[in-house]
Amino acid sequence: MSSDLSFFGVISVFYTDMKHFAVFGTHPRLSLAEFKAARPKAKNIKVDDEAITFEDPDWNGQKMIDLLGGTVKLGEVVLEVPISKLDERMLAKVVLENPRADKIVFGLSFYGGLASIRKKIEKLPIRLKRELKDTGRHVRWMTSEHGKSPTPAAVAKLDLTDKGYDFVLIINNDRVAIGLTTHVQDADAWSLRDYGRPARKAKAGMLPPKLARMMVNLAELSDGGVLLDPFCGSGTILMEAALATQAEKIIGSDIDAKQIKDTNANLDWLVQQNIFKNNERKNIQTFVSDIRKLDPRTSDIGPRTIDVVVTEGYLGPPLKGHETNAGLEKSATEITNLWRDTFQVLHPLLKDKGRVVCIWPAYKTKLGSARVDLSEDKELLKKFNILTPEPMIYHRQGQHIKRQIMILEKKG
Repeated sequence: MSSDLSFFGVISVFYTDMKHFAVFGTHPRLSLAEFKAARPKAKNIKVDDEAITFEDPDWNGQKMIDLLGGTVKLGEVVLEVPISKLDERMLAKVVLENPRADKIVFGLSFYGGLASIRKKIEKLPIRLKRELKDTGRHVRWMTSEHGKSPTPAAVAKLDLTDKGYDFVLIINNDRVAIGLTTHVQDADAWSLRDYGRPARKAKAGMLPPKLARMMVNLAELSDGGVLLDPFCGSGTILMEAALATQAEKIIGSDIDAKQIKDTNANLDWLVQQNIFKNNERKNIQTFVSDIRKLDPRTSDIGPRTIDVVVTEGYLGPPLKGHETNAGLEKSATEITNLWRDTFQVLHPLLKDKGRVVCIWPAYKTKLGSARVDLSEDKELLKKFNILTPEPMIYHRQGQHIKRQIMILEKKG
């Protein structure tokens, strides 16, 4: 796609068919790792804080936004300019050359760049609104609470991807990529699978579906592969794996029979909601078992039958915020020993190069801190390579526990 931009004089501006952008959620490092794992053909990735620009020969925005748990917006880069040349006329031209509705509604957000640069352009939305109003059109600048850029939910509600314009400006050194959002994460669908499922225990510290999806994508399960979650709880990882992969078989086990009952209730509910089909449900097997005493006779699990393991595992007792260092260390030691035993069981079950994506907890209260860390465990390192020398952290404000997402690979 090209356009006559002669009125910009000597300004170097170009449209592009190749470049796209992604905006990440609250955990950009984890989201970037997920993006790279799920989109291996993406190239020329430029990272700017919470957003990236990239090229992808297999671009399919809808399929991509449905797949990725950590990406909240996707779109097309329509212009790239030197940051010193950026002004409201450029954005106005994009709007006027792509009319969508009688009333112009737009949002605008910035990512990357030094604070001093962003300070200089923070009034750009106001200037753009004035520029557009001078054409005689009715114009609305859409912001979220406290003047922040519009959320994906707001973009969807106002249909800014089709009837309006959601500008995303990504600053990289002395240049800025100007994008228009084409797809946003379906907040209602994620919320339904989180809060709408019949078996849900918030006090138990449930794994969020978005994090479960990111972990599944990090495992890079090939089509026709087998996934195991040996601490499946109420089935969040099994649910997301069924939706995100073309697995031949998905297996979940848990020491607690009540958890397996809840898992099956949630999986059956997905079929009732038409979220996935009954034949996909039949590919998911669940059974009660302590992973440390796994009996292969109770399942189809045997030596070298598992391609990937994706699991959260036990995080320890709920924290109230006043636990002492000694108490936290005790919990960390118990969970460390559990993981040592678990890896001993998982190793023969995994195929060569089989991945384990798991969570090791880290605790912090007013009185102490502790964490589970097997990264230097000699016995573990004999059998597994650790692909994340620095754990990727998932943490919600106000919580006393951080989830450390680790990726390990069985040595061939």
